[in-house]
Amino acid sequence: MPILRALILACLCGLCLNVYADTEVTLPSIEEVQQSIEGLADRKLPEADQKALLAVLESTLKNLQGIDEAKQQLLALE
Repeated sequence: MPILRALILACLCGLCLNVYADTEVTLPSIEEVQQSIEGLADRKLPEADQKALLAVLESTLKNLQGIDEAKQQLLALE
């Protein structure tokens, strides 16, 4: 029974989170991310933080480029 209660509670929490989720999330543009990468040197961050932020921004840039490629492929299929 405790497992069933935990499962039901998890499902209810998931439903609550789903109801309040913001469905209109706007992604940054590729240009905005590139500008952030270029402006990273101007920030006064410690080297470790700067490297970590650069890695995140580069990953974001790759993901945005992948999204654009997928959209183009989808349009080509239609």
